[in-house]
Amino acid sequence: MNDPLKLQEVLDFLQTNRVDCGAVIETHIKAHSVNTVKRRLFQRYSSVTNLDFHVGGRLWVLWNPATVTLRVLHMGVQFIHSLPWICLGDFNVSLTSNEIVECVVHEREMQEFRDCLRDCSLKDHPYTGGIFTWHNKQDSCPKWAKLDRLLANQSWFFHVPSTVAFLPPGVSDHAPILLTMASPTVLHRLSRYLNFWSLSSGFDEIVRCAWKVPAHGGCIFSFFSKLRNLRGPLKSIHVAEFRGLTKRVADAKVRLLECQSLLQSSLVNQSLLAQEKALLQSYKTLKNAELRVLAQKAKVQHLQLSDAYTKYFYASIAARKTRNTIGAIDDMHGQLCCGHDKVSSAFMEFYTNLLGSTEEVISPPTDLFSSNLLQRSNHLIAAVTV
Repeated sequence: MNDPLKLQEVLDFLQTNRVDCGAVIETHIKAHSVNTVKRRLFQRYSSVTNLDFHVGGRLWVLWNPATVTLRVLHMGVQFIHSLPWICLGDFNVSLTSNEIVECVVHEREMQEFRDCLRDCSLKDHPYTGGIFTWHNKQDSCPKWAKLDRLLANQSWFFHVPSTVAFLPPGVSDHAPILLTMASPTVLHRLSRYLNFWSLSSGFDEIVRCAWKVPAHGGCIFSFFSKLRNLRGPLKSIHVAEFRGLTKRVADAKVRLLECQSLLQSSLVNQSLLAQEKALLQSYKTLKNAELRVLAQKAKVQHLQLSDAYTKYFYASIAARKTRNTIGAIDDMHGQLCCGHDKVSSAFMEFYTNLLGSTEEVISPPTDLFSSNLLQRSNHLIAAVTV
């Protein structure tokens, strides 16, 4: 960062990508040069450094005070917490040997890095751009590696919709990381079949009655018509038997335990025995329904009752949510599109050009097909007995 060209590249990157908050690592800008650099290049940005912890000038955080309100709560060497958290930059080590080209593989260091990420519950954020983020820029012995990453914890994946792009490095030997955060997009919820509906005693009869209703049209149209006929009855089941499922499970368990406590003082009370049997069946039905909801959310078919509300369960939910989200994509013109509206427009543009649009159909010329072939093949047509 002591190179004026690199300083100008950083400023161009901030302005071109409209960065509101950014960080520059391994700046090597000493304390006596900070004010000079700020005065020359970063007049629009507020900044804070970690020079109190590293005299070599390792980290410099910049933000635009016109769009971002940033208040430093605490500074230290290391932080680990359970709040939404990202950790990004040059880690000087790769995760696997597949992320290294023509470099010495240090398996022990990579294993220590993997153990660290596991202990801190950090995972790679999905990204666009190149895999290799570092290049030694030497013609005689070129080396490539993925040393730069943006890691996030489960809380970040759950609560912060974001996209990550690794951009071309320019004059640097490291690729810059562009993180874009957006407000959650409220979408219309699609009709979805919930597995626990089948636990209702009236489920089979409802499906049987809906399927008996005649539907006129093709097979696909008839199938979807019957599915639409099921929406109302299944919604009625949901409201009557499973609405507020978590609370109903808790209430059912409380009633069951109260009944079992009363049985301790009246062991032969037939009324209490019958009541306990009914309450136990109700609790099992509701608890099984809750487990099916969890398994359907996580898309983990082998989810057991003991896995509900565990770290494994929430990790499965976060992984599926991240895997099924397309937050950014390059359009047909090579431009990076972020956000739901821009991503959907890019898909629409691509497939419109791929599949074409509606145009007038031209009838083929009458002399294109000859009837001679059909006349010569008439002897092949004959009645068939089955």
